[in-house]
Amino acid sequence: MVAECSDSCDKGNHRTWRRRSRGVRLPLQGHLNVVAVASLNELAAVIVAEAKPVAAEALAKAEEEGVAILTTSMAGYEIAGRLWELGIR
Repeated sequence: MVAECSDSCDKGNHRTWRRRSRGVRLPLQGHLNVVAVASLNELAAVIVAEAKPVAAEALAKAEEEGVAILTTSMAGYEIAGRLWELGIR
């Protein structure tokens, strides 16, 4: 499941993400193993930092597993800081 940071997500995706509520992962890579780790740990999302590309097979597997993949140009440290400020720990 690939998502953009907006409020345009449909209700089905929202329910899937709420079931997987154990957190997010902030990797610097967007390969298949990142999705596997997120799925095994029941993470809601993966936020790929530093505008790194996400592999096509990772996107397909994320869709299958119900893991949201988000990307940003921010560094992982900056993302973690912003999540902390929002109360997401």
